[in-house]
Amino acid sequence: MIIALHGHEDDPALPDDRLTDLATTECVVVRPRSAMTTDVGPVWFRSNENGPIEAEINASITQLECDIADACTARGLRRNQVVIGGYSQGGAIALALALSRTNPPATTTGRAVDAFAGVYVVSGWLLHADTVRYDMPGFAASKTPVLVVHGIDDEVVAAQHGRSTARFLERNGVSVDYLELPGGHHLGSPAASAVSSWLNS
Repeated sequence: MIIALHGHEDDPALPDDRLTDLATTECVVVRPRSAMTTDVGPVWFRSNENGPIEAEINASITQLECDIADACTARGLRRNQVVIGGYSQGGAIALALALSRTNPPATTTGRAVDAFAGVYVVSGWLLHADTVRYDMPGFAASKTPVLVVHGIDDEVVAAQHGRSTARFLERNGVSVDYLELPGGHHLGSPAASAVSSWLNS
C-alpha cells in the first residue's frame, strides 16, 4: 500500500499531475486528506513568524498514524507493507512521521508497530521541530529505504533542502537514493517516473 500525501493546500481528490496513479492489482494507493485547512485548501501544518507550528505537525502525525492503521486493518496489511511519501509539505510530514515513529509504543495488542517498507520525498525537506523527536538509530536499524527527489531550480523549496536531507540521512546510516532533476517545484511526470522506478526496484 502506498500512502501518498498531498502538498500545501493541494486537494488530494483532484487529478494529480505530479505523481502518476501507481495503483495496480497488487498495490493500492491511499491519499489521506489533512484535517487542517486554510481558505484555499488542506495543509499538514501552518507556519508563523517562528516557523512551522509544532502542535500542528504533531497533530498531523497522530492523524496519519490513525489513518494508516485503519487502512491496514481494512486491507489486512501490516505497516511493513506500507510505503509512505508525498509532495512538498506532504513529503516533509511523511519523513517526519517515519523518523519519529520507528519504534512507537506497543499497541493495545502488545505488539510493537512495524517500520515502513519505504519512504519517498518529492520537492520536500526535513522538518526541524523541538517537539518532534527523531529516532535515527532505530530508523537506520530498520533498513527502511528512502528516496529524495528534488528539482534543481525549485523556486519554493530550494534544492539545497533536498541535498541536506539526503546527507543528514546518509550520515545517520540510512539507505538513501537522491535524485536531482531539471525543473522547479512542480516536477510532474519525471518525478512520477522516478518514484515508480524506485518502487519497482
